[in-house]
Amino acid sequence: MEDATQNASQNATDSGLSIRELEAQITELAGHLNAANHRWLVLIAEFDRRNGWSDGATQSCAHWLSWKCGLDLGAAREKVRVARAIEILGESGVLAGGSYDVAVFDVLGDVVCGGFASPLRLGFARKVVIVVSDQPMSLFAANNITRAIHRYSSNGVVLAGIVANSMTDGSRRDVLERFAGALGTRILAFVPRDPAVMDAEKRRHTVTEWAPDAPAARALGTLARDILELDTAAQALPRTLSDDEFFEFLQGTS
Repeated sequence: MEDATQNASQNATDSGLSIRELEAQITELAGHLNAANHRWLVLIAEFDRRNGWSDGATQSCAHWLSWKCGLDLGAAREKVRVARAIEILGESGVLAGGSYDVAVFDVLGDVVCGGFASPLRLGFARKVVIVVSDQPMSLFAANNITRAIHRYSSNGVVLAGIVANSMTDGSRRDVLERFAGALGTRILAFVPRDPAVMDAEKRRHTVTEWAPDAPAARALGTLARDILELDTAAQALPRTLSDDEFFEFLQGTS
């Protein structure tokens, strides 16, 4: 496999562009891709709102996207959710009216799917909070998210910090603290695994409404105050670990 890759690289034809020209075209096309992705989400929102998918062959707009565009159904659902949210926020002007102190976007931390990056690219979000566990893939996704924060920092986006969620006595807090340090940020809160959260969900309440004195509720209340009071101007850009650095970090956690 390695020999085949080397042979393919040797037989590849150069574009004739200088490295500087290659760099310029790559970054320019990245901008076009972001603009195209936004336009695509806008069209998806209209298509869903007008029930363009309801021809009897599919159950929802997400199913239609999965069928017609070859997306995983879970990713398709996230596309539709983000698309409709962008439309509603844009048309309602709810964020521009000054009626709310805080707007929270709860999106999947997958930069590739477009869900996470959209609020940053459109200037809706300012403080990014990355929610993680102590599992390697969760940390890998968190590291990738810092790339998007760098990309959209000109929109005033900062990394507020990391929240360690559903922590138990067996969770590796030391690993998470060292990971936050490697990224140049901090742990905002360790939110414990708390049965009160599930009890609240069964009753269609948040844990802070249903059980305000529960450990998770107290941790979330402190976290909310800390995020609200955080000064964006005082936050430095996070560091993104290279793949080699990330896996070297993992090897040191065993």
